[in-house]
Amino acid sequence: MINLLSSITVFDNMVQFLSTNMGIWYVILFNTFGVLAILTKVSEYQFKKERLE
Repeated sequence: MINLLSSITVFDNMVQFLSTNMGIWYVILFNTFGVLAILTKVSEYQFKKERLE
């Protein structure tokens, strides 16, 4: 079984490392990925809806 607390520590250290080295670009980068993911899902839904009609 995976220890959940150790994985939280690993991800916490990774976030701290990225935010320290990238500064504000870390936040901008991850928000850009989030917006692209949302746009991809919306367009996927639209194309699927057109195919069904």
